[in-house]
Amino acid sequence: MQSPKKTGIHGAAMVRYERDEEKPSIDVVKKISKFLDTTIAFLLDEDENQDLFKDHDMLRRLKEINSLPDEDKQHIIFNLGAVLQDARTRQAYAGH
Repeated sequence: MQSPKKTGIHGAAMVRYERDEEKPSIDVVKKISKFLDTTIAFLLDEDENQDLFKDHDMLRRLKEINSLPDEDKQHIIFNLGAVLQDARTRQAYAGH
């Protein structure tokens, strides 16, 4: 791992964090989350939807949507809502 170059965190410190021998400061956690391209909540194991954060393709798409103009985001959310409703309806009928 090239963390010292990319995060500014010394390798020995990373080992202590990984072994749970030392707790990193919030600034260090921010650097690690940015380096790993994830959230602080995921690193702290505090999110009940943590499996969602493990799906890099989903995260990439959410970031892409987030970078769009507001009007485009609203269109995507509207269409996504329709697709999700269709999926829930199919699931409900499949259960009967």
